[in-house]
Amino acid sequence: NYTFNWIITLNDTSSYNSTVNNQTVSNLNLDNCSTNTIMIYNFTLKDEEAESYLNATGDNTSIKIDLSLYSNITSSTSALSFFKSYNQTLPARVCISSSLGSVSYLVRGVIEYTSNNRASEFYNIQNYIINSTSNPYQNITLYNLLSSSNQPFKISYKDTSYLPVGDALIEIQRRYIEQGIFKVVEIPITDAYGETIGNLVLNNVIYNFVVKKNGVILGSFNNVRVVCQTAAIS
Repeated sequence: NYTFNWIITLNDTSSYNSTVNNQTVSNLNLDNCSTNTIMIYNFTLKDEEAESYLNATGDNTSIKIDLSLYSNITSSTSALSFFKSYNQTLPARVCISSSLGSVSYLVRGVIEYTSNNRASEFYNIQNYIINSTSNPYQNITLYNLLSSSNQPFKISYKDTSYLPVGDALIEIQRRYIEQGIFKVVEIPITDAYGETIGNLVLNNVIYNFVVKKNGVILGSFNNVRVVCQTAAIS
């Protein structure tokens, strides 16, 4: 807490001293909720096909988190950063030290997750807005695909001029027919060549692919079944 006042000097050299005011400066940091208590993210891990929760020790789970908070969309310097590896720890939580009040931050980051006999997958976050009123925290379920079911695919995205689009999120939604809904199972991000990797199931699973960049939907490709048309050349 700091006190201050204004001293206003006029052209005739007379001056005015304002009343004393108080400014409160709060420390702001992120951790794994071991000290901080205001949760902003809660990550759980499920098997993608069975949708059963994975056991932290029995399935040897690993969730790696790298998050940065920015004050505005044009800022290239983060106001706050946090990175941590959660080995055999579920859920993986992220907490902030102070209430954000009326202040908003943009979150950018990547979560890498894997477990025994399953693929290493990525869930990217791009300019998600958090504040104390509209978004106190997010519960995010990460879906991990068995290696025996997984076929990695290179996914390319280009704009209407056939130029590659970098830093675009490829939101992969898997259809769970018995539930009548699609669920997000992975969100990789494209590189400078407009390419990324998706972990998919061949032939028998239906997907939606939604391409987003900075909150804007660039394209949607619905009810897609993936196949290897040239399996001989992988």
